[in-house]
Amino acid sequence: MGKILELRRSTDGQSLVEFALVLPILMLLILGMIEFGWILNGKITLTSAAREGARVAVVYESAEQAKTAVQNAVSKSSESSSLTAVTTVTTFDETTRSAIVNVNAKIKPIIGLFFSGPVDLKAKAEMRIE
Repeated sequence: MGKILELRRSTDGQSLVEFALVLPILMLLILGMIEFGWILNGKITLTSAAREGARVAVVYESAEQAKTAVQNAVSKSSESSSLTAVTTVTTFDETTRSAIVNVNAKIKPIIGLFFSGPVDLKAKAEMRIE
């Protein structure tokens, strides 16, 4: 009878069981933060590329030269990132005298646990033509 009471009071494996219960939740939180940071970094890069394109667009006199230069600036600004399928649409608003650059791209999730395929990202930048 004394052996049974001694076994019931033993807590040798308690911390291992608690760790096994907490580990999946902890891993989901860590992987979620990594995934969110990866996609947020892609969004920030795309927004920066759109802003760079808008800055280039307001410098040129003709719209055709500006569109080509904007495309080159956006491509150069986003080439070192993990963004794929980067498309740029440049419009000029004559009433407000501004250049509007819309950039779309896709980013492949680094882990793929929370997103099944590429995530679509969009950014827009508008600058006044001086």
